[in-house]
Amino acid sequence: MNLRGLHQSVTASFDRVRPAIDHIFTKTIAQTIQSGHAVNVAPFLVRMNKALDGSGVRVRLERNAKYGKPSDTEGTFYPSLGGYCYEPADPAEKLARVQLIVCIHPDINRFPLSAAGWQYFRFRFLKTAAHELVHRGQYAANRDLDNPLVFRPSVASHENRAEFDQQVYLGDIDEIEAYARDAVEEWYYFYPTAPLTIAGLKKDFRGPCQLPALQYYRDTFKKDEQHLAVQRLFLKVREWNRLIVPIALNLPPVNAQIKKERAKYPIAAA
Repeated sequence: MNLRGLHQSVTASFDRVRPAIDHIFTKTIAQTIQSGHAVNVAPFLVRMNKALDGSGVRVRLERNAKYGKPSDTEGTFYPSLGGYCYEPADPAEKLARVQLIVCIHPDINRFPLSAAGWQYFRFRFLKTAAHELVHRGQYAANRDLDNPLVFRPSVASHENRAEFDQQVYLGDIDEIEAYARDAVEEWYYFYPTAPLTIAGLKKDFRGPCQLPALQYYRDTFKKDEQHLAVQRLFLKVREWNRLIVPIALNLPPVNAQIKKERAKYPIAAA
């Protein structure tokens, strides 16, 4: 769809939720530095949901043993994040519900993050919210539900059903637009002094990937930068780059250790 109109919709929603999210993170980070104690998960989510009241955005906790313990992830990128945007059942309902998901191991009750880890958590939290708000904007624009644009997978369903389904998912134009916006945000976070260009995106895509969104597409499409879904992703990144004011411009610069180790950890967004 037209990204200029979509950008206006995303911005209207994001301008409403970002101050609430930033307020909770700023307060929590200050308290963590002052006390030196890890933050309790449940009260943090309660405070976040209270701050987001009325926005149509909620945060929930998902506990699963597949998510690593702090000892597994060295604490830097813990916890994982995901999200859903629920398509309105009534076409007249323009404000789709968004759910952000904080994913942790069942044994964990506190966030054992350093100050730098908290800042990266904030960036990822904001980026995940923006990703889901892109989907909210797509629903509000009544994009074509009956004939969605989905680029053909390079693997047949009978060869590998899981790979086929993942390529269908990332080949959907709605996801391409959302992950393309993610990639712009990530570029300015990890490459703050480098101009964003198609050549630069391709260099990152070829590896080692620094941008989680590009890594996701690279892994899913088996490093095939000529795949039509990947090519459209590059073009959408360029379009978004002309429109958005990146989150990273208003956050502390990325910690060197985080930048070094980021590629170890998977992306989680829907």
